[in-house]
Amino acid sequence: MSGLDCRFLIEEMAQDIVAELIVGLSRDPLFGLFLTIGAGGIFVEIMQDSRALLLPASRGDIRAALMSLRIAPILEGYRGKPGGDIEAAVDAIARLADHAVKSGDKIEELDINPLMILPKGVLAVDALCAPER
Repeated sequence: MSGLDCRFLIEEMAQDIVAELIVGLSRDPLFGLFLTIGAGGIFVEIMQDSRALLLPASRGDIRAALMSLRIAPILEGYRGKPGGDIEAAVDAIARLADHAVKSGDKIEELDINPLMILPKGVLAVDALCAPER
């Protein structure tokens, strides 16, 4: 062996994906933490379909923002396709937002893209967290 340190992470391929979301937390110097929810994956730039909420936000606020997206009909099931687990998405986003609020100034930015919405549950595929500098 050449002494190279090789590491691999192998996971099961996600199947039956209903939609992909982007979920982001950022800090504005004037307003503090805010949450962005939008169409994720390859649709972030193409659709520019997102909503922003100041934190703290209620589950109702998060659900309303999610369901106001142009991709909401896909989340509910469209043209005979199954809908996604909207409550699991709301729960995951609310937990992330609550964690950020409880962390105070420790988080500068956090992004999940994509958060895959499945018929049962959600799956965060890629995430980036930047601590406060």
